[in-house]
Amino acid sequence: MKAVIMAFDAEVYQEPINGLKVIFNLKGTGFMHVTKIKFNVLKGCVLYLGSGVPVKIKEVHCINSQPFVNKVFAVVKTFAHKELLDKVTFHSANTSLEVFHE
Repeated sequence: MKAVIMAFDAEVYQEPINGLKVIFNLKGTGFMHVTKIKFNVLKGCVLYLGSGVPVKIKEVHCINSQPFVNKVFAVVKTFAHKELLDKVTFHSANTSLEVFHE
């Protein structure tokens, strides 16, 4: 995870961008995947997205989300910044990536 963040930071430093749309495809994700997530790692990722990313987060989309994702999001709400929470949108199954292309 650290390597991904460092590579992202280096790329943004070399070629700054105006904003970022984050898309998480949750297709194939099951409840057992959620049980493997460590709370500290989840919290670190959410806090990084909320205040550590060196670019403005415009939107966060979670596509093909399952019903249990709402329960995970309820946990995330306890420590995430309100600004980030307002940018998160969940989309049901079979959502095409075409709707996000500008």
